[in-house]
Amino acid sequence: MQKVKTGLNGLNNTQFSLRVKAIESKLSNAAFKGLTPVCSVVKAKINEFDALEQQITAGMRSFIPQRNAMRKDINAQVVRQCDWINSFAGGDLSILEMSGFELTKKRQPLPLPGKVGKITLTQSNTAGEVFVNFKGIPGCKFHKVQMCTDLSSEANWQDVALPSRHACVVNGLTIARYTYFRVCAVNTAGEGQWSDSARIMVG
Repeated sequence: MQKVKTGLNGLNNTQFSLRVKAIESKLSNAAFKGLTPVCSVVKAKINEFDALEQQITAGMRSFIPQRNAMRKDINAQVVRQCDWINSFAGGDLSILEMSGFELTKKRQPLPLPGKVGKITLTQSNTAGEVFVNFKGIPGCKFHKVQMCTDLSSEANWQDVALPSRHACVVNGLTIARYTYFRVCAVNTAGEGQWSDSARIMVG
């Protein structure tokens, strides 16, 4: 769900004042009447903040602690306003954009994993059993290994393993018959492209 943030972090005092005033101007919209009392307080405080800043600029550095405390207080008030807007809007982009706050960056969806590389099949010392090794995709949740003995239909492929690493052991192969394997990587976005198939005949 899309949200907004204050956008006050990292600003110097002049930028901070201008940013707060811009926000409060937007929040004066009748659509946000629930914030009217808080807006009045923040507007008064930012004017006081500006007055303190002028005094400091004129050389009265004793006002620095008071100004810093005022900035901290204003920031806390604006954060509360921002939280109210996020709750009130419920992700409605038109309301969020009207608020004067900055939209948070929308998290980009994770792309599907790439194609798994070459599969290497090695018969073990156990009848009907093979070691399946492949060039997997880093960062995926797991890999899906399928096998079949008939390539005439996609429906013939069956899941046989879900290894998190780039290897697994598969047993139950039919003796003296070609068995085909393929692998894909899986992440939160779904399944990636299937690898090229590899075949083996076990004795």
